[in-house]
Amino acid sequence: MLCNATNLWESNGSTIQLAQKQKQDVKMMFQSYMNQDRRQKLNFIYSLQHFGISYLFQQEINHLLEQIYNSFVEDTTIIH
Repeated sequence: MLCNATNLWESNGSTIQLAQKQKQDVKMMFQSYMNQDRRQKLNFIYSLQHFGISYLFQQEINHLLEQIYNSFVEDTTIIH
Protein backbone atom coordinates (compact mmCIF):
# COMPACT_ATOMS: atom_id res chain seq x y z
CA MET A 1 0.00 0.00 0.00
CA LEU A 2 2.81 2.40 0.83
CA CYS A 3 4.39 1.73 -2.54
CA ASN A 4 1.17 2.68 -4.30
CA ALA A 5 0.91 5.89 -2.28
CA THR A 6 4.50 6.77 -3.18
CA ASN A 7 3.89 6.12 -6.86
CA LEU A 8 0.75 8.22 -6.72
CA TRP A 9 2.69 11.10 -5.17
CA GLU A 10 5.42 10.89 -7.82
CA SER A 11 2.80 10.68 -10.54
CA ASN A 12 0.96 13.73 -9.20
CA GLY A 13 4.22 15.66 -8.92
CA SER A 14 5.07 15.11 -12.57
CA THR A 15 1.47 15.88 -13.56
CA ILE A 16 1.63 19.17 -11.68
CA GLN A 17 4.92 20.04 -13.36
CA LEU A 18 3.43 19.24 -16.77
CA ALA A 19 0.37 21.37 -16.03
CA GLN A 20 2.58 24.29 -14.95
CA LYS A 21 4.65 23.96 -18.13
CA GLN A 22 1.54 23.95 -20.28
CA LYS A 23 0.18 26.98 -18.44
CA GLN A 24 3.44 28.82 -19.17
CA ASP A 25 3.17 27.79 -22.83
CA VAL A 26 -0.31 29.30 -23.05
CA LYS A 27 0.93 32.49 -21.40
CA MET A 28 3.60 32.70 -24.09
CA MET A 29 0.87 32.29 -26.69
CA PHE A 30 -0.78 35.42 -25.29
CA GLN A 31 2.37 37.33 -26.15
CA SER A 32 2.21 36.16 -29.74
CA TYR A 33 -1.45 37.21 -30.01
CA MET A 34 -0.73 40.78 -28.89
CA ASN A 35 0.12 41.75 -32.48
CA GLN A 36 -2.68 39.79 -34.16
CA ASP A 37 -5.90 41.25 -35.51
CA ARG A 38 -9.11 41.42 -33.46
CA ARG A 39 -10.64 38.32 -34.98
CA GLN A 40 -7.63 36.16 -34.17
CA LYS A 41 -7.54 37.47 -30.60
CA LEU A 42 -11.23 36.68 -30.13
CA ASN A 43 -10.79 33.22 -31.63
CA PHE A 44 -7.95 32.54 -29.20
CA ILE A 45 -10.08 33.65 -26.24
CA TYR A 46 -12.96 31.53 -27.52
CA SER A 47 -10.66 28.49 -27.70
CA LEU A 48 -9.57 28.96 -24.10
CA GLN A 49 -13.21 29.19 -23.04
CA HIS A 50 -14.12 26.16 -25.14
CA PHE A 51 -11.42 24.06 -23.46
CA GLY A 52 -12.62 25.24 -20.06
CA ILE A 53 -9.35 26.85 -19.01
CA SER A 54 -10.16 30.54 -19.42
CA TYR A 55 -10.46 30.96 -15.64
CA LEU A 56 -6.71 30.35 -15.40
CA PHE A 57 -5.96 33.32 -17.64
CA GLN A 58 -8.47 36.00 -16.66
CA GLN A 59 -5.87 38.75 -16.39
CA GLU A 60 -4.39 37.98 -19.80
CA ILE A 61 -7.84 37.68 -21.41
CA ASN A 62 -8.89 41.02 -19.92
CA HIS A 63 -5.74 42.58 -21.37
CA LEU A 64 -6.52 41.25 -24.85
CA LEU A 65 -10.13 42.42 -24.60
CA GLU A 66 -8.92 45.83 -23.53
CA GLN A 67 -6.68 45.96 -26.61
CA ILE A 68 -9.62 45.02 -28.82
CA TYR A 69 -11.82 47.67 -27.21
CA ASN A 70 -9.12 50.34 -27.58
CA SER A 71 -8.62 49.46 -31.23
CA PHE A 72 -12.37 49.98 -31.83
CA VAL A 73 -12.23 53.33 -30.05
CA GLU A 74 -9.23 54.41 -32.13
CA ASP A 75 -10.94 53.29 -35.35
CA THR A 76 -14.10 55.28 -34.64
CA THR A 77 -12.07 58.32 -33.63
CA ILE A 78 -10.24 58.26 -36.95
CA ILE A 79 -13.51 57.91 -38.88
CA HIS A 80 -15.24 60.79 -37.11
